[in-house]
Order: sequence, then C-alpha cells, then structure tokens
Amino acid sequence: MVNLRIGYSPKPTLSIYTFDKETRRRTIICRFKGWKADLILSSLADLLSEVRHYADGRRVLECQGEEQSLKIKLIISTLRGMRSKERCIKVINAIKSMNEPELHWWYRLYLKYDRKLLRALRILYAKE
Repeated sequence: MVNLRIGYSPKPTLSIYTFDKETRRRTIICRFKGWKADLILSSLADLLSEVRHYADGRRVLECQGEEQSLKIKLIISTLRGMRSKERCIKVINAIKSMNEPELHWWYRLYLKYDRKLLRALRILYAKE
C-alpha cells in the first residue's frame, strides 16, 4: 500500500513523498522551503497525523484517507508556481473547503489537463 507522507525539518524544509511499506522505498513528489513550507504545514495540520518525531526537530506526518490525499496533492501542485503568500492562503482555504464530489471533479481535470487546470485554480480562487 502506498501512503502520502510529509517530512518536515526545522530549517524549514518540507518534503512530500509516497512511501511503499512493502518495498520500504520513498518517491519524492516535491519539496518546499521557507515560508511556503511553514504555510503548507500549518494549514494542513488537521489533515495529517504524526508518524514519527525525531529529537532534532524533524517530523514525519502521514495523510489519512483518499480525500485528504487528493486535497494535499491539489494544494501542492497549485502552490508550486505561486509567489504571493496571500494568494497561496486563498487557494489553500478554497481547496480545503471543497466537498468530495467537487474535489474529485477538480482532480480528474488535473489528471487530464495538468498545468492548464492549475492555472485555472489559481485564477478562480486567488482573485486579487
């Protein structure tokens, strides 16, 4: 079974990866540093549960459920190209507030259109 996990270090650095329990391998999806790492971790805290906490401050968090995994995937994909902190917060709040059918609809479009859909999400939810 493949799980979505988030590794956080106090630098701040955030690594989002999948972890296969059978082969004990991880595949990194993306990394964030600085204010984006702090913003993502603080806003997604309610979707994650802590798996491991190290003495030096590093933490490993795991996502519980399919709906939360889809929300996290959409959020990190959308935030990857954004630079404005206020617009990032708007997008995170909009995606977190989506109900399940709307979330699946957006994710299905993301799989089909990729970057075009991410731009549409940014324009729709992060209006100035």
